[in-house]
Amino acid sequence: MGKAEALALANAERIAFAQSCREGAWRRVVPGEGWPVGVRIHHGAAGHPLLTGRIRELLCAGRVEGSPAELGAANAGHAERFAGVSVDEAVAACRRTGAAAAAHRRTLPDADLDRERPTGIAGGRTLTSRPGR
Repeated sequence: MGKAEALALANAERIAFAQSCREGAWRRVVPGEGWPVGVRIHHGAAGHPLLTGRIRELLCAGRVEGSPAELGAANAGHAERFAGVSVDEAVAACRRTGAAAAAHRRTLPDADLDRERPTGIAGGRTLTSRPGR
C-alpha cells in the first residue's frame, strides 16, 4: 500500500470511529491528551493541510519554521475554538482535508517522503516528510 493510500485509509478509519461515537463518548476526554474525543478527531482533520504545508517547507526550504511553544499555543487555540464541534462537522472536515492531503501525497515520489531534517517545531529533533512519522 502506498503512502497516500495509507493516509486515506487512516482518515477513513477516523471517520468511521467518529460516526460510531455516541454523545457521551464524543465528549469524553482522551487520557493524556486533555481534549474531548470530538476535538481530537477535528484536530486530525485540521492537521492535514498543516502537515501538507510542512512537507512542502521541508522539501523546498529544508526546514520547518516555528517552535514547540508556538505549536502548543496553536494546538490549545484549536482545542478551545472547536470544543463544541459536532460529529457531522468533524466528519466533513476529515473528508475535505483528508482527500486533499492524500491527493498531495500522490504527487510526491517516495524519495521525497523519506527526507529527514531537524525542525524548529520539534525543538530541533529530526522530522521526516513521510506522513504519520
